[in-house]
Amino acid sequence: MCKALGDETFINLEKYEICMADMSKVPVGDEDERIGLKAAYFRVKARDVVHVLNLYRMMHQWLVEERYAKENADFPEVYYRERKREQGNYSFIFWRCAYVPQNNPFYRRVFDINIKILGAKDIEVVQEGKKFKTNTAEVEIKVWAWLEVDFQQNWRNHWFLKHFLDIYWRRLFFRDFENHKQEVLRDSHLLQSAIAQFLNIKEFGHPAHSEEHDEGPAHPPVPGPNFRATIGD
Repeated sequence: MCKALGDETFINLEKYEICMADMSKVPVGDEDERIGLKAAYFRVKARDVVHVLNLYRMMHQWLVEERYAKENADFPEVYYRERKREQGNYSFIFWRCAYVPQNNPFYRRVFDINIKILGAKDIEVVQEGKKFKTNTAEVEIKVWAWLEVDFQQNWRNHWFLKHFLDIYWRRLFFRDFENHKQEVLRDSHLLQSAIAQFLNIKEFGHPAHSEEHDEGPAHPPVPGPNFRATIGD
């Protein structure tokens, strides 16, 4: 059963909750500098037994395989913070991923991903007579999908081209950009499907693409590439 709350629609399942909506502006990094088309926003929230590290690895590998990110030190994890508590560990992870189709210099697909893990505890479960180590936790994943134009800022910083940037992408090239937007929507749905499948969510919808507003991803309190902080009690 779905229940509309403001600009978002909640699908309440027995153990899981998915919230999907769209946005008009997605501020990430230098939000005042970003220009482009909105594509989609979705949120997945799970409260159950979930192997946190394997979820992290699965999403990491998906983004690498789909060319939204590179391996190891080049992976775009801009923020990681962990709090260790007796009642469970708390983690906050921000990824800022981008894929440039055909290495073109004008537009790219962007995924802004915020991961929040609350109260993670180590447990053991028995499956088919064997013990496995896993976790219990509340996991919330928010993803903003965006089609960004002039990401290298070649047009807006050019003395002549800057006067025609809006006309070019909003009017002359808009039909092509609508097609590219559908590719971003497709990728959003594939990522959402991968997360839902990992979390054993059987029912979910496509990312919305209405004209609703969304607040956009929160910025890390201490931004910077590969920033990590571990805070204990």
